[in-house]
Amino acid sequence: MLPNAPRPAAVPVNEASAAIAVYATKADGSPLGDALVYARPVQAVPALAAPAVVLDILARHFEPEVLAVRAGTTVTIENNDDVTHDVYSFSDARPFSVHLAVGAHQTLPTFGRAGVVVVGCKVHGDMLGYIYVTDAPYFGKTDSRGYLRLAGLPPGRYSLGVWRAGDSAKDLPGYPKSMMLTADSEQVVRVRL
Repeated sequence: MLPNAPRPAAVPVNEASAAIAVYATKADGSPLGDALVYARPVQAVPALAAPAVVLDILARHFEPEVLAVRAGTTVTIENNDDVTHDVYSFSDARPFSVHLAVGAHQTLPTFGRAGVVVVGCKVHGDMLGYIYVTDAPYFGKTDSRGYLRLAGLPPGRYSLGVWRAGDSAKDLPGYPKSMMLTADSEQVVRVRL
């Protein structure tokens, strides 16, 4: 740090926070990656900023295949492939259609409404991706081991939802479900298809 540079402001830490650890598996017991998990507090929380995100096109597929974003987010699609793509969605949450030449990018209108946005390519019919738009302040995807940890959650009652690409626009059977988080605790949730 430079001698005359301003010092960064201290970030308040919620010492009485809670966490949710999710372990997701398929019916055969193998890990379920890319399952979208969200935690929506029953009591309202202050709105969080929705950062801009990028959906890449590489080797004729969307990267990531499942992109989770908060409502109010701006998504830019970048064509990093060696061919032209006509990317579209007819989904209620955000219909769009954009032509992307090689190396081009396009910023889509803000995703203001929660829902599943199925994304395809008019040129390459086997290209399929998903943008999951959520109004929940806490969310993420399970990794390749089927694991996700949502940490730093204020104590209280939550609605926990789980969604998987390709099943439907609705949560998995049995979700959302209610759960109570207490200070300095971690709830473990096992999800099995």
